Amino acid sequence: MLVLKNTKATIEVEFDAAVDLGHTVTVTITDADGNVVENAQAAAVDPDGPTGAYTFDLPPQPEVAELTCVWTGQFSGVVQSLETSVSVVGRGLFSIPELRSFKDKVLNDANSYPDELIDATHKEIVEFFQRECDVSFVPRYGQVTLNGNWRRAIWVPNRKLTKLLRVVVDGTALSPDLVAQMAIYLSGKVDRTALWGSYWQGWKDDNVVISYVHGWPAPPERIRTAAKLLARYELVKTDPTDRMVAMTNDLGTVRLSIPSFQYPTGIPIVDATLAKYDEHSPIEVY
Repeated sequence: MLVLKNTKATIEVEFDAAVDLGHTVTVTITDADGNVVENAQAAAVDPDGPTGAYTFDLPPQPEVAELTCVWTGQFSGVVQSLETSVSVVGRGLFSIPELRSFKDKVLNDANSYPDELIDATHKEIVEFFQRECDVSFVPRYGQVTLNGNWRRAIWVPNRKLTKLLRVVVDGTALSPDLVAQMAIYLSGKVDRTALWGSYWQGWKDDNVVISYVHGWPAPPERIRTAAKLLARYELVKTDPTDRMVAMTNDLGTVRLSIPSFQYPTGIPIVDATLAKYDEHSPIEVY
């Protein structure tokens, strides 16, 4: 799920196995570096009944992050674990109230379209837009392991690099002062005052680990609108023409817009918006 930084959120998991009533489920949450963020007991959604659903209130996180949640409990006499993930982002493409009030307000039915379903769709669209345009439209966490070289420049794979969080070289974390001296560029380039490697040490594989924030500080309004259009379509989607490429009626034959290589959603205004903000480059930088 997606969680906004500095915002409290309730995360949930559901075990498929039969549940031993009255037992304890714990959740251990770690960040991308393996540091334990939380280690606590989860709350049963239905403590008096045979349910496998558990929740935990994640405290507000001060920075974007990728968190791994391991839920552990005893089910039918066997200790079992499930793993989920949480992406802490700077902001979203839309909020649940915004989507519920969008256009015809069909999504305002919380029974047919619960918050959990909208949250899942939101996360899918954030990932989809980033993949299609080669840039995130919300501030996100990134971490990459790179080969040290004999230059002062090195590139992370994400565009719109906005902040370095942590830099580790040869297993040693650089001080915040050294990290602050590095120059960063929207292209993903990181310039260091020293070399990332040395001639006499030779080329080193996977000896540089960089954690960073990337993405638009706030999504453009056209992207926000496109995201809501796509979310409404994906959530409602009851039109049988989804399976057609053309139809014939008393007006003649009408060709329909469908997803393709050039038109990833098949929704003209959404595809046109993605094309406008596409940052894929035909030339890769090494």
